Amino acid sequence: MHMREILRVAPVIPVLMIERLEHAVPLARALSAGGLCVLEVTMRTPVALAAKTVSFPVLPGVMTPAEVIAARPHGFTALKLFAAKQAGGVGMLKAWAWPFADVVFCPTGGVSLETAPEFLALPNVACVGGSWAAPALPHRIDF
Repeated sequence: MHMREILRVAPVIPVLMIERLEHAVPLARALSAGGLCVLEVTMRTPVALAAKTVSFPVLPGVMTPAEVIAARPHGFTALKLFAAKQAGGVGMLKAWAWPFADVVFCPTGGVSLETAPEFLALPNVACVGGSWAAPALPHRIDF
């Protein structure tokens, strides 16, 4: 499946910080059962790479126009805008709509449940990512 198709599966991608490896698969199954089938695992913990040991597509992160320009020759026309709020948010994405008409974005970082609709209304936004979709887990969970 092409990255653009993956990003359009659901309007929200939960941004997950997996602290314990044994939580990864049950959490992914629960989110998928709830309709959130595309997940992002942040690289902020020692178990992050081991949390989903399957092949996965890459969604490079950008924050500046120069980074968007650098990604395009490598075939990347679907990009993560991080940190979206700090990079200019909705206004920045509106400004990028014409010069980067061939690129779709998944903004994350500073996107909230309240601001997600503003981002999703933009034609160059395929979906949004947010940690609010799957808050941090306690250290012990009985699934």
